Amino acid sequence: MLREAAQGGICIWAASYPGNTASVRSGVTLATLSRVSGTKWTLVDFLRSPEEEQITALSWSPNGKYLASASFESSSFIIWDVAQGVGTPIRRGLGGISLLRWSPSGDYFLSAKFDGTFYLWETNTWMSEPWSSTNGFVMGAAWDPDGSRILIAFSETSTLGSRC
Repeated sequence: MLREAAQGGICIWAASYPGNTASVRSGVTLATLSRVSGTKWTLVDFLRSPEEEQITALSWSPNGKYLASASFESSSFIIWDVAQGVGTPIRRGLGGISLLRWSPSGDYFLSAKFDGTFYLWETNTWMSEPWSSTNGFVMGAAWDPDGSRILIAFSETSTLGSRC
């Protein structure tokens, strides 16, 4: 599956090829893009954001069941159950989100803001711990393979941060 942020929501695309047709959730208008190889990309869903803001950050859960989305315009991020097309906002006064990342296990989640604040979330309860940096905003983040530690790059320094 491929996802694309758009004004007002997220386009979900799936690959279709002979013998494997992408399933489309009811109510979605079909669109296809063809490749020379015979593979067609089919628009299988459009997840409409509640406030129809511009989506600026996306992250798939490791199991592919959930997709997290955020906007710099919104005070929350949304966890989408993609199969159901249903989104649950996680609100904590989070305006200005710049980056989202799931841990490899799916047990933890990072949300980062343009002001240098970032939150590490425990995904069973969606409780978070706030952190902040004087080194600018989070530009990139990568979890270690077991998801117990995250390496973070900031916009105003060449020094990396790490949290566990």
